[in-house]
Amino acid sequence: MKEDLINELAELTMNEKMIKRCLDVKCFDDESRRKCFVELQEIKRRIEKVKFKLRVEKEMKKLKL
Repeated sequence: MKEDLINELAELTMNEKMIKRCLDVKCFDDESRRKCFVELQEIKRRIEKVKFKLRVEKEMKKLKL
């Protein structure tokens, strides 16, 4: 499960960087910028959730030993 979470975190981080790049280069009108910011916020929430799951998994592993 840890590998799946790490892969998901890497993919989300790449998506976050892609959206930030898109904001700088392509999004000039308000509507497209708003959509990008909403998507960016959702990705940040998902990143935090994955990081939390990784921390919990690490703590559970530590307690089992």
